[in-house]
Amino acid sequence: MPQPVPKYNGPYPETPRPGVIIGSNRHNVIDRTMNRLQGQDATCPHCWETINLTLDLSVPEQSYIEDCPVCCRPMLVSYAATDDEVAEFSVESAE
Repeated sequence: MPQPVPKYNGPYPETPRPGVIIGSNRHNVIDRTMNRLQGQDATCPHCWETINLTLDLSVPEQSYIEDCPVCCRPMLVSYAATDDEVAEFSVESAE
């Protein structure tokens, strides 16, 4: 017979991560570091459809390959963020 999994007694809520505010109960938690996601409209370099990409502005500079949700072809997404604002943004073919 399998043994029951012990209950996790981790650091929450005694030692929260930096930027986390804990209210009077476990469900009242505000993580200010998670508010750095931003939607960005872009045009696919293959099918020319307008798509919306989610950028993580907590990373100051980033380049990654993402498939277009319309035509499924690869795009190279690059951006730079300054003060939680997109400073540079580009999408080009990754083929």
